[in-house]
Amino acid sequence: MTADEKRVIFASSLGTIFEWYDFYLFGVLTAVIGAQFFAPLDESTRNIFTLLAFAAGFAVRPFGAIVFGPARRHGGSQAHVLDHDLDHGIFDVRAGFFAGL
Repeated sequence: MTADEKRVIFASSLGTIFEWYDFYLFGVLTAVIGAQFFAPLDESTRNIFTLLAFAAGFAVRPFGAIVFGPARRHGGSQAHVLDHDLDHGIFDVRAGFFAGL
């Protein structure tokens, strides 16, 4: 195995670990997130809606690969990463503004 292959395996594994840690935190903080985003509902309904949002994260992942995979091949890796980070920043700020409404 070449050094480049080892680096790709390491980077892919590290990215997967961060992603699963993010999903783990969301699952652990379901009650807190539900209280912020679904405050007017009763506790069990809040938790169900929060877990449905959690499930949507898993369901949408293959579509992201279908859409952004070819875009990465055509636009280049660096442009794709910058666009991806910008999208995440926009959506995170928007979610922060809508929390508790």
